[in-house]
Amino acid sequence: MNRSQFEQYYQDIGVVMSVRLAMLPWWWISDPVRAEKETRKMFSEKEAAVSELQRQMALAPTQFWYELWYGFVRGDADGGVGRATRSAERMLTRPYTSRVSANRKRLTKG
Repeated sequence: MNRSQFEQYYQDIGVVMSVRLAMLPWWWISDPVRAEKETRKMFSEKEAAVSELQRQMALAPTQFWYELWYGFVRGDADGGVGRATRSAERMLTRPYTSRVSANRKRLTKG
């Protein structure tokens, strides 16, 4: 992840947490079904993200060495280290970044 991607990720986290902290008490009063659904979604997404991260962590070493080899064979200036590092980073951050981004879009629309 480059700096702007990290910044966007942290902004999205802030938006999602703010909306949930502000709206959940209101939803519990006005629409308990929606509040329960949102609360369940928060926890189930975290469980799913951890499971996906564990799978990605199991695959990451193999992917890293493949990307390193591929970069070396292609003649990358750094011998494939940069390519392998970026690939592993994307692989390991995707379970969280994709969910946070989707939640921000869902919670802030309309």
